[in-house]
Amino acid sequence: MSSPISDIPAGLWVLVTCALGFLAGYVTRQLLECGHKVRGKVRDQAKASRLIEDHFQSYTNSGHFELATVPDLAVSGAFDEAAKGVSAIAHIASMLDFDPNPNKVIPQTVAGAKSIMETAEKDLLSRKFVFTSSTVAAIFPAGDTKVYVDRAS
Repeated sequence: MSSPISDIPAGLWVLVTCALGFLAGYVTRQLLECGHKVRGKVRDQAKASRLIEDHFQSYTNSGHFELATVPDLAVSGAFDEAAKGVSAIAHIASMLDFDPNPNKVIPQTVAGAKSIMETAEKDLLSRKFVFTSSTVAAIFPAGDTKVYVDRAS
């Protein structure tokens, strides 16, 4: 499979935040299948262990996938260690606090985005930076409303 990131040669490291989440898990898998090495940012390494065993064990065994623990995205410099030596960053993580009060959620989300961008700016090896979000940023289902996401969404 050819690389979707054509100017980053296969074999170089890419930091993927929330690497084992729904969307980021697909991005992580695609990068690995294209020959990139992935350092997956997780909040809790113990909780992530089962997902690695289920989905990425062969890549871990071959040295193409590793975890970096960053428990609090909003802390300035939180990503500095995780980003060392990477050639690209895919920031897919967001705050998981689904508090309906925007004054609690938005400042944390902005602080997390600023933190990863400051890290990318400091690290000269990080030549590419991708920031993405989820539908929750645009719409938050009310009450007992069920939302289904599938290939047709």
